[in-house]
Amino acid sequence: LIDLINPDMLTPEEIGISRYRIPQEKDHKITNEKWMKNVQKKNYRNMQELIEHKEIKGKRTAVIYGLEAESISGKRIEKKLEEVMVPILGKKEDYLKTYELNKLDETIGKLILHRIRGGSK
Repeated sequence: LIDLINPDMLTPEEIGISRYRIPQEKDHKITNEKWMKNVQKKNYRNMQELIEHKEIKGKRTAVIYGLEAESISGKRIEKKLEEVMVPILGKKEDYLKTYELNKLDETIGKLILHRIRGGSK
């Protein structure tokens, strides 16, 4: 699973123009909070552009915004897809090797952390 778009694919100014407010009704609150926690784990540089703190009815409230895929140009999306889907797109062999080495490096890093934290062998 990959994010088709993310806040770092846009400048803060572009986010300001493209963002839309996510409903904050009670039936959406839990879903929005789970979504926000998952997105924040990814540490996007421009994530703060999707959260705005406002005073609503005397309470300080976080207003959450989202982005539609249409916010990003086709060229930017194509570039992102090439980056994350190299094996499927069948581009140059060097890209595939780099992709696989990066995935291996990521997996080894996770294994090391698991072992350091006392995980089983």
